[in-house]
Amino acid sequence: MISPRDSSPMTPLTDQQKHVIQHIVTPERARFDLRERRIYSHDTGVLPGVFRLLAGPSLADGVVQPTSEDQVVQLVRYARAERIALVPRGKGTSGYGGAVPAQGGLVVDATHLRGVIRADAQALTVTVGAGTVWKDLEESLAIVGLALRLYPTSAPASTVAGWLAQGGAGIGSHAYGWFADNVRAARVVTGAGEVRELTGDDVRSVADAEGTTGIITEVTLEVREATQQEHVAIAFNDPESLARALALIAEHGLPIWSISFLSPSLTQLKNAGPSKMDADEPEPCARFPEDVYVALLAFDIAASELVVSGLRDICAPINGWQLPAESAHAAWASRFKPMRLKRLGPSLVPIEVVVPVTKLAEVLRALDRAINAPLAIEGLSIRGEEVLLLGFIPHDERTLGYTFGYGFALSAIRIAEEHGGRACSTGRYFGSRAEQVLGRDKVEALKQAKLQNDPDGILNPGKVIFGNGPLGTAIRLAAAAEPVVRTLANAFGRPATPMQRAVPNRRVLPEVAGHALACAQCGYCVDICPQFQGDGWESSGPRGKWFFVKTVLNGGDRFDNAMTDVFGACERCGKCDDVCQLDLPILTSWGQLHTSLLRGILTRTS
Repeated sequence: MISPRDSSPMTPLTDQQKHVIQHIVTPERARFDLRERRIYSHDTGVLPGVFRLLAGPSLADGVVQPTSEDQVVQLVRYARAERIALVPRGKGTSGYGGAVPAQGGLVVDATHLRGVIRADAQALTVTVGAGTVWKDLEESLAIVGLALRLYPTSAPASTVAGWLAQGGAGIGSHAYGWFADNVRAARVVTGAGEVRELTGDDVRSVADAEGTTGIITEVTLEVREATQQEHVAIAFNDPESLARALALIAEHGLPIWSISFLSPSLTQLKNAGPSKMDADEPEPCARFPEDVYVALLAFDIAASELVVSGLRDICAPINGWQLPAESAHAAWASRFKPMRLKRLGPSLVPIEVVVPVTKLAEVLRALDRAINAPLAIEGLSIRGEEVLLLGFIPHDERTLGYTFGYGFALSAIRIAEEHGGRACSTGRYFGSRAEQVLGRDKVEALKQAKLQNDPDGILNPGKVIFGNGPLGTAIRLAAAAEPVVRTLANAFGRPATPMQRAVPNRRVLPEVAGHALACAQCGYCVDICPQFQGDGWESSGPRGKWFFVKTVLNGGDRFDNAMTDVFGACERCGKCDDVCQLDLPILTSWGQLHTSLLRGILTRTS
């Protein structure tokens, strides 16, 4: 049985504790001011107001950025002695609260533990620091003729250890499965302050565990030889044809590396959404066929003849047809923009479920019947056996309808479970349903790992298999009453038409307010920002600034001289504009805000 101390509340940090923590990681790498704590206490998800109340404050007492494994060890030992909760955090690119504090404590920002430690071209493995960003790793591997086996759709911002801790599948999973299947070893610091090297099946004790069983410091993963690839896009008239094609591709063993697909509603919303209208050169071929399912396949160019011939034989009898090469290239170029629809919202109700490929068509039909709202779906094939469905419903978090609309996520999970599937992960919100998500055997294994590695319960308390607080109870009850929840969601939870926009606000210019609400908080703009590179704290980067503006809109903060200086320090390089998956005019917004602040148009006392 888990120690009862696992669920006991942690006490706020004292001045003496803050002093010791600063000594461990240096004063530059520890912050305790309210603004920074807020920024590091959220992820990409936005809970409706009633659920936020049940979740509690969700605010860290401080943020630390260790730069070595030894510092992590010292932090854990001190935290254990002082009963301080530690919340490991990568880039915060998930939406299920795994990196959001449930009981205060310290957020341990692992992004300074980054970079390639060693690469073995013979063994086809690479060892990296926990905070290494996927896109950076792919670029480093390319120099030595290697490439990633698979990576998440959030690769421009998410970290290697973050994906292992949450569990996931993504681009390349058709050939290589779940990420945990491709991890050879992981170094972790336990809740007792011990360093352990996990190999083989022992890696499972930290996979899907969200940092509750250990803080990951290094990961050794399998890679592949770099090859030139070709991309093909194929359209299908209905989900049955799409599912049949996926089954036949697996049955014939076609050497395809990655398979993903877009639902008709996703292509419709993408086409309706804004592209780079203000850019000198708009995105090439950004529009896709509507009313069809579009499958995108990637494979080695050396296997092109075999794959194309096989696809022709598979698709012809089920009326699938190949789209022009330009469409395939456009779809591939937008693979890192799954949240682009948020600009239509300005919020999203997220849905993430895993279903058997044999039940894919039935699930897609059931979702269409059950959810009376614009549900956009992207699917990712996992070894031709399962499909990860990433769904988004554009919405507006400022409305009451958003609270009801969040019930659609429970409807999607219920439909997945009825067809042999499950929710994708637990995080903070679905811990009360851990057995349905992870399976009973996995839950028991995580409980044992928790007892062994974190007997005092200081590591990310209130997460994964321990989410039985008021929020977990509410979600469990709502899941049990899902038919009623669905009825209410369809009656009151549909997004407004047309989508509501930001209203004028004396604290923030209306157009900037709209962009702040729309920002996906995906983090693509963080590492690339010279201002962030200067001090390494997110309050200086674009994502942190957008979050600050949104906090001002909600009445939780105000403009002052310090923030005027932060916006004024922007180097106006425009790199954030280049990488924003929503194509927000970030540089223009900063200029408008800073000019207004200097002229006194915006109040600094609001």
